[in-house]
Amino acid sequence: MSQIVPIDPHLVVSYGVTEAQIIAKREAYASLTADTPKGYEEVRLAIADCRTTRVSVEKRRKELKADALDFGRRVDAAAKAITVLIEPIEAELQEKKDAIDNAKARARAEKEAAEKAALEARIKAERDAEEARLAAERKAEESRLAAIAEQQRVEAERLAAERAALEAARKAEEDRIAAVRAEEEKRARLAREAEERKLAEERAVQEAALAAQKAHQEMVAREEAAKLARERADADAKLAAERAKIESERIALESQRREADRIERERLAAIEMERVREAEARELAAKFERDRVAAEEARVAEAERQAQIKSRLDALKPDRDKLVEYAGRLRAIEIPAVHDEAAIAMVAATVDSIAELAAALERFGTAEEVAA
Repeated sequence: MSQIVPIDPHLVVSYGVTEAQIIAKREAYASLTADTPKGYEEVRLAIADCRTTRVSVEKRRKELKADALDFGRRVDAAAKAITVLIEPIEAELQEKKDAIDNAKARARAEKEAAEKAALEARIKAERDAEEARLAAERKAEESRLAAIAEQQRVEAERLAAERAALEAARKAEEDRIAAVRAEEEKRARLAREAEERKLAEERAVQEAALAAQKAHQEMVAREEAAKLARERADADAKLAAERAKIESERIALESQRREADRIERERLAAIEMERVREAEARELAAKFERDRVAAEEARVAEAERQAQIKSRLDALKPDRDKLVEYAGRLRAIEIPAVHDEAAIAMVAATVDSIAELAAALERFGTAEEVAA
C-alpha cells in the first residue's frame, strides 16, 4: 500500500470527496474477492466506483486549475493525493478481477484446444479408414488385372502353339508334295529309260506307239503338276486364313485389354474424386461446427454481459433517480447578475462547470456508462 499523503482540507470540498471517504472505500473493498459470480460482480462494481472517483477528481482538477497557477498547484497536489489513495485500491481490486478473468480465459483456451484435438483425431481416423479401404480396393483390382493378364498370356501361348502346328502341317504338306513329285519324276525317269531301251530295240516298229506314249506321259505330268499347284495354293490359302484369324484374335484381345485399362482408370479416378469430395464435405462440416460453437459462445457471453448490465442498471436505478433529480436542481440554480468582466467570466465558467457536472450526474447509471 502506498504512503498516504495528507490532503489540503481547503480543497476537499472542491473535489467532492474526502480522505475519510476514500479510507472507508479501501476498508470496504479490501475483503472483496472475485472467485465467485457474486464476488466477481462486487469487484467489478468496486473498480467502476474507484475509476469514477478518480476520473471525476482528474476532471475537477483541470477545472480548478484554470484560474491561477498557485491554485492549480494546490489542486494538482490534492488530486494526486486522492489518486495515490484510490489507485492502490483500484489496482488491488483489478488484480483480483484479472486473476478470475485469466483463469476463465485459460479454461476456455484449454477447452477449445481439447475440442480441436478431438476433431483432428476424428478426421485422421476417418482419413486412415478411407485410405485403408481404397488400398484394399486397389489390391483387389490389381489381383483382377493380374488374372486377366495371366489369361491373356495363356491365350497367347495357345495361339502360338496353334500357329506352330499349322506351320508344321504346312511344312509336312510341302514335304509330302515334294516327295510325290520326286517319286513321280523317278517313275517317269525309269519309264523313259525302259522305253528308250525298248525303243532302241523296236524303234522302227513302235515309233508311232512311242509318240503316243510320250504324249500321254506329258499330259499326265501336266495334270500332276497342276494338281500339286492346286494343293499348294490351297495349303497357302488355309495358312493365310489361319494367320489372319490369329491376328484378328490378337487385335481383339489387345482392344479388350485397352478398354479394360480405360474403364479401370476411370473407376479409380471416380473413387479418388469421391474421396476428395467426402474430405471437403467433412472439413466444411467441421468448420461450420467451429463457427457455430464460436457464435454460440459469443452469444452466451453477450447475453451474460447484457444480464450483468441490466442487473447493474436495476441496482443503480434508485441512486440514478436521485442524481438526475439533483442534476435538475443544479441546472435550476439562479445565476446572479454581475457587471465586472472577471466576474462575468467566472459566472460563465461556473455555469459551464455546473452544466458539465449535471450532465455527468445524468449519465450515471445509464447503459452506456455501465457498459463502459
